[in-house]
Amino acid sequence: MMCDPGASDQETAYLKALESAGRFAVKDGKLLIYAAGSDAPLRFHPVGAGEK
Repeated sequence: MMCDPGASDQETAYLKALESAGRFAVKDGKLLIYAAGSDAPLRFHPVGAGEK
């Protein structure tokens, strides 16, 4: 099964951003990943059991 080309491009950009991470931080319960060449960090928040 093939992915939507747009979704594939988005995945590629996301993985490149993770690979270029220069630093990480946790602020207000969120994981922040600072990627080279990006103005804003990638932000991740915890998900409780059963949440999506």
